[in-house]
Amino acid sequence: MGRWKDGQTDGSTNGRTEMEPMMEDKSIVRKKSKAFASRIVKLGRYLHDTQKEFILSKQVIRSGTSIGANLAEAQYAASKSDFVNKLRISLKECSETMFWLELLEENGYLGDSEFLSLKDDCRELLKLLVSSVRTLVEKPSETRLPRRRTSRTPPSDIAHSSDPASLSDPTSSSIQTPSNPPMTFGPSHPTPSIDSPRIPAQLLAGVRGCPPEVVSCSLLAVSSIAKP
Repeated sequence: MGRWKDGQTDGSTNGRTEMEPMMEDKSIVRKKSKAFASRIVKLGRYLHDTQKEFILSKQVIRSGTSIGANLAEAQYAASKSDFVNKLRISLKECSETMFWLELLEENGYLGDSEFLSLKDDCRELLKLLVSSVRTLVEKPSETRLPRRRTSRTPPSDIAHSSDPASLSDPTSSSIQTPSNPPMTFGPSHPTPSIDSPRIPAQLLAGVRGCPPEVVSCSLLAVSSIAKP
């Protein structure tokens, strides 16, 4: 079996286990994904020309180069959700590439050293993409809350109607209904005597023998009419 060699990318992360949010540091994962795509293209050429393998080579080339392609497309995303969606596609393509690499190694198309080198680069990209997606998804979106509708304030002259206690207690009402003064026969309207010379003789004849209340009311009414 022929040996396949290529330039390997630097797998160091400068002591960092996770990258900063993708929106702040785009170049790291983009550069690594592009370098990884170049290694995958060389791997496909080796499988096609040397190993005469034409099926798995196409699969690993398609998924391995799609990681960086989707990241490049994400730079001109229409919205944040579109940007996160492109990163998720890259994440899925990276996971698929790991599957094809394992399948090639298990079937003897890759040696141990070449497989471990590619596996380390692919795993690093996988961690970077997972961290980027998680950071963007968990970051709270700055959206405006809908304005609350304020209820109209009732007029002051009918505000008492909304209070159940004011309905049962008439003294608490802000509107006071004027009450009619009771009808009294006080000193201002003295009941005239039945012997008064101003009482018509016809009335006197009609009220004689009637109850005292009727006589009193009749004499009072006549007195108020006949008063000069």
